[in-house]
Amino acid sequence: MKQPIALLFALRYLFSKRQINFISIISYLSVGGITLGVAALIIVLAIFNGFAGLVRSYLVSFEPHLRIESTSEDPASSLAIIDTFLQNSEYADSYSGFVEGKTAVISREYNRITRLKGIAPGDGGDVYGIKQALIQGDYKFEEETGSAFIGINLSEKLAVSVGDTLTVLSPAGIENLVAGAGSIQNIKLVIKGVYQSKNSEYDGDYVFTGLNHAKYVLGYGDDVQGYEIRFKDYTIASEVKKILEERFGEKEYIFSTWYDLHSDIYNVMMLERLVAWLLLSLIILVAAFNILASLTMSVIEKKRDIGVLTSMGMERSTILKIFMIQGFLTGVAGTLAGGLLGLGIYYLQINYHIIALDPLRFKVGWLPMELNAIDYILILAASIGLSLLASIYPAKKAASIDPIDAIRWE
Repeated sequence: MKQPIALLFALRYLFSKRQINFISIISYLSVGGITLGVAALIIVLAIFNGFAGLVRSYLVSFEPHLRIESTSEDPASSLAIIDTFLQNSEYADSYSGFVEGKTAVISREYNRITRLKGIAPGDGGDVYGIKQALIQGDYKFEEETGSAFIGINLSEKLAVSVGDTLTVLSPAGIENLVAGAGSIQNIKLVIKGVYQSKNSEYDGDYVFTGLNHAKYVLGYGDDVQGYEIRFKDYTIASEVKKILEERFGEKEYIFSTWYDLHSDIYNVMMLERLVAWLLLSLIILVAAFNILASLTMSVIEKKRDIGVLTSMGMERSTILKIFMIQGFLTGVAGTLAGGLLGLGIYYLQINYHIIALDPLRFKVGWLPMELNAIDYILILAASIGLSLLASIYPAKKAASIDPIDAIRWE
């Protein structure tokens, strides 16, 4: 019976107010502050998750999911072992040998320093998302003339399109040209396609060509730099990486997942997310201090009632529970309201795109949002937990009131 009695008194003190006074205003501000803080946290974290998911979708839809490179003294032999393993592997959906390096690319009017990427004509199209990202031309390699696939941004910088020819100079050829000695090692590539990956690095800096042509320009001979793998499910990349490290060791090979290759971007995004969490949590913290203040003043206001109840035999633990429940209910009211408000805005944005963006700047026409269930639960739990913590001091103060002092002058 003690808890129902404490609950009844808490509800009476919370809702049965004959007139709006200063304590009531602070209580309302507490509920409003928690509501705004919880809703803001839900919305902002959903936005961060939305942008992170958008970036991730661009990366995994175009890039390979795992890269393997050799660091041994005999890279050809060590990579041959990897090739044999991948041929019999149940993990790899497709894989391709690759070489990559900086080159100078010259068109009829302009020239740029780019990254030349050589991929296997057949398997490379499955490892990279070039086929799906093409906006001009067809995915077709011609070994005799040499084929090139470039990003839309690079095509604009070089003022070229499908059918135009590019001259690619190797680093060694550039050095010879500057020194005025030797011949210039170069190849000519015909642009067969222009792609748009929505990744500024690939769209603006990369030229894809056949593996043999890239080997010749970059001086790899018959060797490859490594292998790149695509899985049906990109989330198993880390798991496969651990399996390969245990089997082949980490001394002779470098295993890099799609996440490892872009860890800097994700680390910055995680840091921004953490800072946003901490800053917006201050709103809830201030609201919790308001709960502490309103309950403390409520204890002073109800001092006579507390003295009468104690003198009539009510236990101090019940008095403590009354004010703890009052603070808890205040926190729950604000938390639930904030949770519903955040969910409402999230629903409207996902279904009706009420917040639009410039697609030329952000590559998407509306603000992306992705609500994580764990984030949502943690926000609600943290808000209610802070409300309970704020209730401890005034509740203990109420329980420690001497009934004789409380009713002496009444």
